[in-house]
Amino acid sequence: MNNAVSQAAMVSMAATPTSGGANKPLLEALQEENQTLTRSAMADLPPSGGATYVGYAQVISDLTVIPTVSTELVGKASLEVGFGGTGSMTGTIDDFDDNGTEYGGSLAVSAGTISAGANGPQVRGKVAGTLTNAGASYDVDGNITGGFFGPGGEY
Repeated sequence: MNNAVSQAAMVSMAATPTSGGANKPLLEALQEENQTLTRSAMADLPPSGGATYVGYAQVISDLTVIPTVSTELVGKASLEVGFGGTGSMTGTIDDFDDNGTEYGGSLAVSAGTISAGANGPQVRGKVAGTLTNAGASYDVDGNITGGFFGPGGEY
């Protein structure tokens, strides 16, 4: 199942990644389009099973970690979310760019859990890996956060 997640924080997702080019304008257009979606209630998430969310992820970095133009890298993400128990989330984020400047490497998503947040259920996990640009390497070790939208958390 392909779904879209719209969260204007660490992770922002959209349903149809494209190849090459600048990802941020596509992510922003999909965020705008998805602003009308209602946040899922914790009770509306499936009690078991899982879903694959494929789309974009926005990584916000301190300039001392990754000296980007905008402090925001946008990459293509594939996340597997499990709904049973405390939930789970694993996956990868790669094909990053900063307003068209490409970055190599990928980030692994792990140790995800689902919990109730102030605005509805949230999925949180760890993200780590190395990104490269113009001969430089940047080690990323941080957190990833997202939300669920629509009936049953399908977005």
